[in-house]
Amino acid sequence: MGRQLFWCFVGIAGFLAGLEFAAFLLPHAPLWVLFLAGIGLGLAGIVVAIFAQHLGFAVAGFYAGAYLLFLIGRFYVIGGGSVVGPLIGGVIGAVVAVLAMDWALIILSSLAGAGAIMVSLGLEATISAIIFVLMTVAGIAAQRLQMQQRRND
Repeated sequence: MGRQLFWCFVGIAGFLAGLEFAAFLLPHAPLWVLFLAGIGLGLAGIVVAIFAQHLGFAVAGFYAGAYLLFLIGRFYVIGGGSVVGPLIGGVIGAVVAVLAMDWALIILSSLAGAGAIMVSLGLEATISAIIFVLMTVAGIAAQRLQMQQRRND
């Protein structure tokens, strides 16, 4: 369902990236301000994804790349708390998403789907990691088969 729900993925990725950017730029802001920033960035991404799909891929790649580098920076304290790392990650994510649109969508939606399921299960970390990898691989394989069947038709 990756292509059919692409705009939804862009909105979720934008919301998460918006929360992280707002928390970094405004560390003492109330929670409602962070949520408002996340919602605003998510809605902006949805509008772009609906009306300009290729640009939407770039926006989704940027959001995902920036969010990923924010998380890596938080856990491994890379870049001394700078916003430059996530911006570089966002640009790399945008380029990769545009160059490999179908595969980027397949991989990103499989990762996001597996992550959403894992968060709701609340299992122990090791079991969660194993199941996350298995679900991600299953999602990629299922979408690859669907893509192959569409090309054969």
